[in-house]
Amino acid sequence: MAQYDVNVALIACGVVLTLGGLICWAWAPETGTASLGEVAEQAQKESDDHIHH
Repeated sequence: MAQYDVNVALIACGVVLTLGGLICWAWAPETGTASLGEVAEQAQKESDDHIHH
């Protein structure tokens, strides 16, 4: 950080956070209409599938 201004570090952090947010938004499953129990059940099934394959 000695070479660069603090603003450059903050901009870089903002870019990384924005990219991470966009990736999560694009690939995370939509759970807004599901109950917590349904989401937990689905996550457990997927976890079991990954373990057995």
